[in-house]
Amino acid sequence: MSNTTTVPHLVLENNPEIKAQVTQEVYVTPNPTETQLLEEHSKLYPVIMRDFKEAWIKACDEVDEGIANGTLVFNGENGLITKV
Repeated sequence: MSNTTTVPHLVLENNPEIKAQVTQEVYVTPNPTETQLLEEHSKLYPVIMRDFKEAWIKACDEVDEGIANGTLVFNGENGLITKV
């Protein structure tokens, strides 16, 4: 996981087969800035929720676990996840 990411990006990082399908519909920057992450999050979210909800739930569980053990911080205002 990158130092800063979002749940949709985490889904793509963890699932190369999903990334291959989704990136045909939504362009994903290889090394995005925070602004690009947020823009891509807005485009990726509906696609992943529509077609890959189970992978979304699994990524959310991973984030919840990271928050609980203190290795991740989730910013609820913008959706960014930061590795501590």
